[in-house]
Amino acid sequence: MTPAGAPDPDHWVCGLLDQASARLLALEEAGLFPAEMAVGSSAFASFRALRRRDLERGLPLLVLGVEVTEDPALTGDEFGLRP
Repeated sequence: MTPAGAPDPDHWVCGLLDQASARLLALEEAGLFPAEMAVGSSAFASFRALRRRDLERGLPLLVLGVEVTEDPALTGDEFGLRP
């Protein structure tokens, strides 16, 4: 549960994933294959929590087939794809 008035993290993380997957598909159709997705600190923390077991096993943080990195300059559902 989230406190009253607080954004639901599941909702915005799903929105970020929807946007990123559409962008990844468009890039792949153009023959470009990003290897990294940079996200803001709150999204990065959410992904780390969701993938906690994988990270404890020493696996990289992967979402949608690309490594996820933290970029504190990004906020909310912003993301950047990098080669």
